Amino acid sequence: MVAGKCLVVYSRVMCNTIKGEIMSEVWVPTKQQLVPGADLRYANLRDADLRGADLRYANLRYANLRDADLRGANLRGADWWGGMSLNTPSGAGYLIPTPAGWKITIGCWANKTLEDLRAIVEGDDWPESKGVERERRRPIMAGVLALCEAHAEYYSEIVSELAKKWATQ
Repeated sequence: MVAGKCLVVYSRVMCNTIKGEIMSEVWVPTKQQLVPGADLRYANLRDADLRGADLRYANLRYANLRDADLRGANLRGADWWGGMSLNTPSGAGYLIPTPAGWKITIGCWANKTLEDLRAIVEGDDWPESKGVERERRRPIMAGVLALCEAHAEYYSEIVSELAKKWATQ
């Protein structure tokens, strides 16, 4: 390696100093370092801020997306292994598998469970809408919940595989 350069090895980057010492073994890319078609298989992207990132055609299979913020990210053509984008009156969002289970984000309401969504749909305490507007959105959000539950059931093996892979995280 050339001093000060990095070598990408799956989700790890080994960076060296002038003396050749390892500075970092675990690496999470910045939005500027992501390129369309990036191979992020097995990457630990836990808690990563990927808002607005260009992840077109990225391979996110087995990536740890737990608590990652993907709002506004371009995931067109990406293999996000069971993930699903959503568009609702409450905002755009996504459902993603994580080692801790399925997580849903809609608008500013981020990294919640499907149980959290059920409580919102069935209750009267909504983050952004009240009264008539809440009642207009309720059937759509109930449909989103049903779709997400069916999706999670269909791809149920993904969460257990991620949990095995990232059990030490």
